[in-house]
Amino acid sequence: MIVCTRCGTPNQDKARRCERCGHKLQSSARPVAEPVKVWEQLEPLRSNVTPEKRAELLRMVEACLYSAALLIAAVVSAVLGTWTPLYAAIAVVAILVLVRRL
Repeated sequence: MIVCTRCGTPNQDKARRCERCGHKLQSSARPVAEPVKVWEQLEPLRSNVTPEKRAELLRMVEACLYSAALLIAAVVSAVLGTWTPLYAAIAVVAILVLVRRL
């Protein structure tokens, strides 16, 4: 039996509130559940990315980086008022694309 701390009414052990006044009952009589070990229930991560897909993704990332470099060179050229930095960047990126067979 749990006794209400407000009105003194005895209540059932499983009750959460007093039957008479509705006050929340405070009891340490409830058993504590064992913690769930989630990491033991998890399966190992399996990737379905094949080496071919990974290589294709890396090629796409590389192409995006080359595009970003050209965009930065274009912005710098526009700020400086001369197109010389862009010409050099285009030449460097073109050589990299040919060498890397992108």
